[in-house]
Amino acid sequence: MTQFIAQGLEVPDDQYVSSPSFALMHEYPGRIPLFHMDCYRLAGEEDIEGAGLADYIGGPGLTVIEWPDRLGNLQPEERLDLTLEAVDEATRICLLQPHGDSWQSRIAALSP
Repeated sequence: MTQFIAQGLEVPDDQYVSSPSFALMHEYPGRIPLFHMDCYRLAGEEDIEGAGLADYIGGPGLTVIEWPDRLGNLQPEERLDLTLEAVDEATRICLLQPHGDSWQSRIAALSP
């Protein structure tokens, strides 16, 4: 999913978008910066702050966060949660959960 977001943000083709599991975060240039975090290996807010990742949450770009439940109280009030659910081996459904007025308005504008 992050690869599709990167395409939409016009991240250059020479930037390979991959999971930051071991690096914790990858940053990509585009129309706006894309920050891709994987918080799986982090125990909670203290680890996230200690790794310097808290500075990128709600910052001047778009942040994709895998395992966002690890953020605890660091989750921004204005955010869009995306959840992928498997229907079968070849089909996925993407559920959008807007939080905050800004994201509520954006999602409402998509409705027919």
